[in-house]
Amino acid sequence: MENLASHLGGLGEHDQAAVLQKQTVEARKRTLGEKHPIMLQSMTGLARIYRRMGLMEECAETLEEVLGSKEEVLEEDVSLRTDRL
Repeated sequence: MENLASHLGGLGEHDQAAVLQKQTVEARKRTLGEKHPIMLQSMTGLARIYRRMGLMEECAETLEEVLGSKEEVLEEDVSLRTDRL
């Protein structure tokens, strides 16, 4: 689905691309979890589609969510590493 969303976006079919990309994000959240790198990559793709559509607020909100999740994962990783010392 994500590849098709990308191709549709490239053809200027941003509304259809956004629908498919949202479905991809939801499916990956269910199967991989909210902080999985592949799921976060899909969210970044959705933000790109929003940007192309001129939906800057949605783009920013999506990227902020991605950044927050990545920061949480990094903090957890650092915590695990320092616990080993």
